[in-house]
Amino acid sequence: MVKETSILKIVHFSNFIWNIKNIDISNDSYKFDSKTIGSLITRIKEPLLVKNDDIYKRITIKTKGQGIVVRDELNGNLITTKKQFYVHRGQFAISKIDARNGAFGIIPKEAENAIVTENFWVFNLKENILIDYLLLILSSDFFTKKWQIISNGSGNRLYLDNALFQKTLIPVPAIPEQKLIIQKYHKTIAQAEKFEKQADVVFCESHSYFDKILEIEDIRPNLKSGLNFIQYKNIDFWGVDKNACRKTIRNKKYKTVPLETLCSVGSGGTPSRNHPEYYKEGNIPWVKTTEVIDEIIYDTEEKITKKGLNNSSAKLYEPNSLIIAMYGQGQTRGRTAKLAIQATTNQACAVLHDIDINQVDIDYLWFYFQNEYERIRELASGNNQPNLNAGMIKTYPIVLPPLPIQEEIVNHINEIKAQIKELRRQALELREQAKKDFEGSVFE
Repeated sequence: MVKETSILKIVHFSNFIWNIKNIDISNDSYKFDSKTIGSLITRIKEPLLVKNDDIYKRITIKTKGQGIVVRDELNGNLITTKKQFYVHRGQFAISKIDARNGAFGIIPKEAENAIVTENFWVFNLKENILIDYLLLILSSDFFTKKWQIISNGSGNRLYLDNALFQKTLIPVPAIPEQKLIIQKYHKTIAQAEKFEKQADVVFCESHSYFDKILEIEDIRPNLKSGLNFIQYKNIDFWGVDKNACRKTIRNKKYKTVPLETLCSVGSGGTPSRNHPEYYKEGNIPWVKTTEVIDEIIYDTEEKITKKGLNNSSAKLYEPNSLIIAMYGQGQTRGRTAKLAIQATTNQACAVLHDIDINQVDIDYLWFYFQNEYERIRELASGNNQPNLNAGMIKTYPIVLPPLPIQEEIVNHINEIKAQIKELRRQALELREQAKKDFEGSVFE
């Protein structure tokens, strides 16, 4: 603890950390007596030597306190770091690299006997602290700032200092009080999750509505063990995973046309990073696939100059153009956006421009592609490089009902989107309230 006078703040020798940037005199902001983390946990190291012929589960610890999940399962011969350590259900784990970003979690049951490298610290807890309480404390904004301070290294390679971490003081109420604090937190989180689930249900219903009103139907082959044959007519595109190939029927009720009959399809480019003048003080918005998230784009993270535009394959597109991410990590590929401004894009984006509004409502076309997200992504599956290309986009089949029907669909989807947005807003508000209430219960 820290004693304050009107002139001096006195730090007890036992709490002093011999690194001037790590001196911490804020421990008297706790509402409960404090204890060092090291007195509450025991580090566990259960080593193994990876064997080439065995299969191992590996975990990842997500940042911002989002927990631990099984990352993958690999043959030992594909794991380069042979010295690993077992983890077990219910243990507390930390990524020493990403602890400063809230990478803490509890090992879930599906990760029993998974393996980790020395970059992950694994602990058992002692009887005077509950694991859920410890997780909430260490993931709080208050302590996340501390992990930034006691991480050593340079650039993005910062590592949490184990000794300083274990010397850190945290507020530790009695077990009954910990239980009450946790119960209150989880009660609010449960309400947030309820809204999130409702939003997910409405989202799924919107896709069902789209397919139903346009009478779009997927037919998958009934695969059996052994050799399977798929008729040529039931293959939409070569390159799709042949064992899961499906036929999508789109012509039951309305005509279906290739996209290129409704608009032009362009792409973009990236001005050379070797020329700072292509970016410095630029004022032309430049869209990257990470910004293509099924929303309207009003501004961009980066901008390029007129010189950068003229000396690259980037092109300037008008408002109301639609963007489709042709490649990118994770869920990016297949996502869409609508421009509210004049903007350029990188080469990973396909841009639908000069859309013929006499044939298709722009928002209908945008919502149509959002509904087709999974189907579009399948076009690129089964290839060494799972990317879309302009040819796939240009020939993509579009169900085209009369314009009045398109407008009805747009209005209905807008209502659904507003409902989803409100549910997710309420969920976020409750999550923030749970965090605020928790931190208010332990910090002054």
